[in-house]
Amino acid sequence: MMKIRPATGENTCAIAELAMMAGEGIPTFFWAQSQQAGKTLVDVGARNAPSETENFSYRNAQLALLDEEVAGMLLAYRLPSAEAVDDQHEFPEFIRPLIELEQCVPDS
Repeated sequence: MMKIRPATGENTCAIAELAMMAGEGIPTFFWAQSQQAGKTLVDVGARNAPSETENFSYRNAQLALLDEEVAGMLLAYRLPSAEAVDDQHEFPEFIRPLIELEQCVPDS
């Protein structure tokens, strides 16, 4: 039987794994910038997921459980007010459409 419930701080690894699966390389790109020796990208994401201030946080996640195992996730949060990105060319091409889209819908 499937259940939906809010994520908890104990779910940070599952949240990071699901974000990497769904993120089409975007989480991988950003997490690789702060990856430390001996740590996986999932470790980096799991370290970020308990954030009190960032959008990528277990506080913004709902988990789908199938037979008490995490099977999926919904991550939803309000985008910040418009922040102009001076040079989108600093980012890889595959991230630019997301940046452009977010700039079109601030506070959504």
